[in-house]
Amino acid sequence: MKLIQPRTGLDLTEKMQNFVNSFLNSLPEVDGFILKGRSPTDALNDAKIYSGPNPGDALKVKGPGFFGKAVLERFSHLAIEDEGRLRNPNIKSNFLTKLYTLASFREAKNSKSNKEVLKFHTKNKILLKAYNEKEMRILGRIIAQRDQYTFINLITDYEQHFLQALRNAPSCGSQINVLMNSMGYFSKNLSGKEKEFFLKALYDFKSGVIPLSVIMRIFTSWILRFKNDYLLNQSFFMPYPKELVDVDLITNYCEEKDKK
Repeated sequence: MKLIQPRTGLDLTEKMQNFVNSFLNSLPEVDGFILKGRSPTDALNDAKIYSGPNPGDALKVKGPGFFGKAVLERFSHLAIEDEGRLRNPNIKSNFLTKLYTLASFREAKNSKSNKEVLKFHTKNKILLKAYNEKEMRILGRIIAQRDQYTFINLITDYEQHFLQALRNAPSCGSQINVLMNSMGYFSKNLSGKEKEFFLKALYDFKSGVIPLSVIMRIFTSWILRFKNDYLLNQSFFMPYPKELVDVDLITNYCEEKDKK
């Protein structure tokens, strides 16, 4: 694939590749990328690729741009999204959740402390269960044996399964399952009307009538009411700053999410 300027016929492929390599090699630790959609350089999957350099040449396929392709090849484990797709509140929420979780893990990793990795895992246990329960249980076993590891061995094993856990966004079914299980911490203290109201809210979430953020607000009010410190400290209920939550944008969350 080549990058040709149609007006002049100038072949910019080598210059672009050199820039991409130089720029990515110079980056400090990062947790994610927001790239420009439809760009011949930045696009993730919708750059137009033509059969030749002339304006009349046929469109062959759509694919990643030069920079977007390099980002995907080097950093596929990070939070990467197209800026246009972030207008969808569900996609935005998934992106921010992964971005902030990766940033939190990076801090634990850089601490070089088994204790900090334990704190990270404890804080993110429910979130990891929503993403991938199988990997969450493997991570739990690694943490349980942390005293048998050197830090480098602990973080190497943990990071492998942690990144695998975050590979795919959680389904609505897994999120609902986590919420139902978490409700068990104080279900005996809830009235029948409160349980009925919450189950109806879960149904509305699954149907795409309300976003997950509304469910989280209801649940957080119970956590505060019943003073459950364990759940209060779980990142699942506030994975990124509340200022970034879209409560007014409604889309069919579950249908969109379960297509991913």
